[in-house]
Amino acid sequence: MSEDLLLKAVFNNARWCDLICSTHNTPGKFFSEIWINNSPVPNFYPNAITLSSTASGQEISTIPLDHFSVKDSFNVLTLANQGFSKLFTASWIGSENVTTKTESVDSWKKLSDEKELSSWENAWGGNDQRIFLPSLLMKTEVGVYAKNDSGIIVSGFISF
Repeated sequence: MSEDLLLKAVFNNARWCDLICSTHNTPGKFFSEIWINNSPVPNFYPNAITLSSTASGQEISTIPLDHFSVKDSFNVLTLANQGFSKLFTASWIGSENVTTKTESVDSWKKLSDEKELSSWENAWGGNDQRIFLPSLLMKTEVGVYAKNDSGIIVSGFISF
């Protein structure tokens, strides 16, 4: 993956995490090399995301949260001395020129109300704590889509 595409993917992911946190009234803050959220965040979302391969993580040492997770986008941080342990290692996958054959858009429904979104999240595996709140559907840059089979959601995706 090119460095330019990687940086775009990382920043887009940080913007997405910030948007989700903002719908929960706990937006984070962007710094030059890291995004940080000092508040408790929704399940499966990090409190910090590195935005640069030169990030040091120094800002993380001042966060007073008991439960805090970091998405080290470039696998450059050394946080063991701050009590962190690596949960897993992952890779970014991307392509700048993807041409795929997809199903007709008609087979996907863009969700538009709270009931549909709640059903979608339950099908995805949601729990008692809602992650995807109705205000998300009001964001013009977001689309939540579902595919139904006999009235049951069988797949879905979010565009951002």
